[in-house]
Amino acid sequence: EVLDNFFAKAGACFGDGRAGGISPEHAIRRMLWAVHITDSIARELLYRSVAERMHLAHLLAFEWPQELFARLVTATVDVCNAKMLYNATRGALTTSVRPDGQGFYEQEVRPIYQDKAFWCTLGLLQFL
Repeated sequence: EVLDNFFAKAGACFGDGRAGGISPEHAIRRMLWAVHITDSIARELLYRSVAERMHLAHLLAFEWPQELFARLVTATVDVCNAKMLYNATRGALTTSVRPDGQGFYEQEVRPIYQDKAFWCTLGLLQFL
């Protein structure tokens, strides 16, 4: 729900630049945060034991409301789509986000085969 709200509010601001009182700069920071937190969740999940992942899968399947689960999947798909770039001369690229230590995030563009965070996020999507 948190990621879904971030994407909904951030996407709304790009119509006139100030919809909902959010500046484009703030919306971009929110989207970068959403990408960063999704990457972090993916990394944490994929480095858990098989038993821990099975336990989480059971919780998501049987204890989460279906609508909330669907929103999590949608937000994760949105993050994967936002990360993927294509450049005619350089091929498939991804954008990664990392904290700069001052409460902001920096974007990095990498070839898809070098972006471990991208593959972890795709792994999260497969898990879901």
